[in-house]
Amino acid sequence: MQKIEYWLKPKKQIFRDFKKHVLDKGNIKLHRIFIDRQSDILFVAHLDTVLPPKFKQQTKNRIYATGLDDRFGCMIAYNLSEQLGADLLLTDHEESFATTAKYHDCKEYNWIAEFDRAGDDVVTYQLDNPEFRQALKEYWTLSFGTFSDISQLYTEACCMNVGIGYEKAHSEDSYVYLKTMRKQVGKFVEFFEQHK
Repeated sequence: MQKIEYWLKPKKQIFRDFKKHVLDKGNIKLHRIFIDRQSDILFVAHLDTVLPPKFKQQTKNRIYATGLDDRFGCMIAYNLSEQLGADLLLTDHEESFATTAKYHDCKEYNWIAEFDRAGDDVVTYQLDNPEFRQALKEYWTLSFGTFSDISQLYTEACCMNVGIGYEKAHSEDSYVYLKTMRKQVGKFVEFFEQHK
């Protein structure tokens, strides 16, 4: 399990660390990290940030850092993909609305989850069906969202973006509520086990 300090490294370093999993290596407008675990489920997060990632401090209830959107999501997606055996896609350029997710050739997944949202709700960007929405409602409040990597994937799979407890995502005062994160991850693991 990797900790947040690792995921707050410079983006270039993370791409180097995962070099055997980088697609479109020679083109920074297209590059992304993909770990294929032969799963029917894909987890997604993005490596780019609005402010340079920097760890500040951790208290009992919070982690303070810049770049939590979406390096915190990368940490959760990576750790859960290892734990649960899901495929993993880490994209770039989401914050500038040019996500490299749109260049990814998705296989036919059962469903796709992204970890790139404040709070404790879930959004689907209308990439769902009535059965999937009903399944999500058993665990979360469904809200409205406008853009993230999954909204740009070429897929017919149902998708969700899970709130992971960060707040003030693009500011110097960005932080994560650890209690919210643990609750959300716990619900997500239950959902995964029920719907894998």
